[in-house]
Amino acid sequence: MARGRTCRRCLHASLVSRSRDASDNIRRIGDVAALVVAMLAGLVTSLAVTVVWQISIHNAVAGGTAMILLLAFGPAAIPALVVPAAIGW
Repeated sequence: MARGRTCRRCLHASLVSRSRDASDNIRRIGDVAALVVAMLAGLVTSLAVTVVWQISIHNAVAGGTAMILLLAFGPAAIPALVVPAAIGW
């Protein structure tokens, strides 16, 4: 009998951990979807501005990437801020 109870506990723990993992995955998918929407909004805005006033799309992409890295990894990504400055030079 003890073995059966242990197996049920293991099964329950497995299902609970999977449900937590699934909710984390759904949250991550939502984060990625929000990032894609923000990137598309930035692209549309940049293209609208560059029709009238020529801006560097390459520099805008490099700056956006550096900021996302900074937001995701914190101060460890500060060296990435050198890349947009080098592109814009």
